[in-house]
Amino acid sequence: MLTIAEDFILLVLDPRTGDFRRLKTDDLHAGLVGASVMELALRERTDSDDETLWVLDAKPTGYDSLDLILSAMAEPGFPKDIGKIIGALMPLAERVEMNVLSKLRARKVIATGEARNLMLRKVTRHAILDAAPLRQTKERLTRMLMGEELPDPRDVCLMTLVKACGLLEEVIPKAGSAEAMERLNGFSTMDLMGKHVQRYLEGVERGAAG
Repeated sequence: MLTIAEDFILLVLDPRTGDFRRLKTDDLHAGLVGASVMELALRERTDSDDETLWVLDAKPTGYDSLDLILSAMAEPGFPKDIGKIIGALMPLAERVEMNVLSKLRARKVIATGEARNLMLRKVTRHAILDAAPLRQTKERLTRMLMGEELPDPRDVCLMTLVKACGLLEEVIPKAGSAEAMERLNGFSTMDLMGKHVQRYLEGVERGAAG
């Protein structure tokens, strides 16, 4: 099974261009950080209430991207206020991205190479080698949105991240129906971290506009 971060990065990867669907770097990184925090909660490494989140078990998970986040959250003085966690972890986001991509390459899910853009500058591109994990995730999430099955907590986390980054209808076209959006909005109330990813990104946008 892929981690939430691995599923997320595959969902936002455009197979036609090998890039992340015109996603801003802050959006991609906030999504990956949020996904890692969610994964740690599902693995019972952390616990939370409506306002605070704390580490229960800081032992390594075996995933570099998760251990990076877990170690930071276990440090004395790390904020426990849920609203501050995404921002506090963002300096680690580039390393999280590199580790997630490395894991997908090791599993032969993607391959990474260089290409030239329209300005003839070298850019990194990612090709999907094994489409099965992405296809299965999209099919599962579509069934959830269309009311054919109940989501598990992992799928709720993933959907709220895609929604927070404004890519829901682009990565899962059937999500555009009013009924699907109503279902997603209901599921989203179950996921605090997805909300805080969205609030963080909205704050970044306001700061840039100001």
